[in-house]
Amino acid sequence: MPRFKYLLLVAIAISVIVDVGLARLLAAEPTGLDTKRLNDDPYERLNKKLFSFNDGLDRYLMKPTAKGYAAITPNPVGRGITNFFNNLGEPRVVLNDSLQGKLGQAVSDSVRFLLNSTLGIGGLFDVAKHFGLKRHNEDFGQTLAIWGVKRSSYFVIPVLGPSSVRDSIGELVDFFTYPLVYYHDVGVSSGLYVLRLVNRRANLLNASDILDEAAGDYRYEFVREAYWQNRKNEIYDGNPPLELPYMIEGEPADSHTENQP
Repeated sequence: MPRFKYLLLVAIAISVIVDVGLARLLAAEPTGLDTKRLNDDPYERLNKKLFSFNDGLDRYLMKPTAKGYAAITPNPVGRGITNFFNNLGEPRVVLNDSLQGKLGQAVSDSVRFLLNSTLGIGGLFDVAKHFGLKRHNEDFGQTLAIWGVKRSSYFVIPVLGPSSVRDSIGELVDFFTYPLVYYHDVGVSSGLYVLRLVNRRANLLNASDILDEAAGDYRYEFVREAYWQNRKNEIYDGNPPLELPYMIEGEPADSHTENQP
């Protein structure tokens, strides 16, 4: 493979993880500072510098681009594009359903993928929801957590955003389970990746405005808490266990608590 294709593949990988990072960064709002979370950020000084860089990149490049895209894209077209890319991610969801032992959900998501890929014209229309088949969100980072891999220290990756060692490994595996990676025309696949990224950012414009208003002078802490809480919510399928004060302070806890996100 020519060298430029390797570089293009790296660029595509970055766009995928930026896409994931944006979604996680803006998908949740923390309900309050957690002392346990603060202990998970030993590289806070460096993380804050990297966060400022990423935040500037979003403010001056990604957000304006997304606003322009949203202004010229009719809502039905935007929904169709979102549905299309969601459908492309269904095989990854099915794989992680199976790896997590959620066999019933794996069957449901497989049927969902088949319905949307056929009756939904390549996923442009989410017809499966009319059959009561709800969309799920599973990734390999969640699978590692289910398998017992403990959460590691929080760190911010340049350009890519908030992460942890466990989630970074998960995102790498998820990248190679995305169908576009194997499409033979690199130019087309890279263009689709860029469209996916811009479309996702456009969908999150309202959420980022809320973040700007709510975070105030504590934007870094707000985003860090949102990241941890959103990941925890995803791992526990929207039903995270209650953390009692003695658990938060790091006192003895059972094995289930030790493997929390």
